[in-house]
Amino acid sequence: MDWRKYFFIEVTNRGNYPRFIHKPGFKSDLKEPGNYISLIDIHEQKKYPYPLSPGEVYTYFFDVDHLGEAKEKGATKIRISVNDTNGKRYYSPWIKI
Repeated sequence: MDWRKYFFIEVTNRGNYPRFIHKPGFKSDLKEPGNYISLIDIHEQKKYPYPLSPGEVYTYFFDVDHLGEAKEKGATKIRISVNDTNGKRYYSPWIKI
């Protein structure tokens, strides 16, 4: 496996209570519609929503080729988006692609 082709996301539950998270996604700097990118992996074994205990870290790997479509449409940066089952959405800082 060529690890240079992969990007990973780490989500840490920094709270004092268990949380359940939905599958991470991405938001590009493109204007609506089509600025959200969902990652679909038919080989993924994890079920969502995924439970996170306080202090637990969840790591998700994906192939950077998934970002090709957004780049072809003119996106220049993305940020990671993770929702929890309480309806709160968390974002990473913007990342240039």
